[in-house]
Amino acid sequence: MITMLKILPKTAMILLAFLAIFLIEWYTPIHSDDYRYYF
Repeated sequence: MITMLKILPKTAMILLAFLAIFLIEWYTPIHSDDYRYYF
């Protein structure tokens, strides 16, 4: 994990994390549908 942090900037990792969460929330209707309308 330390090597990954050194290779990739924190901004890129944060963006990848948001994209992963967004895709997971988008394809899995576990949460309410109101969650999608905000995007």
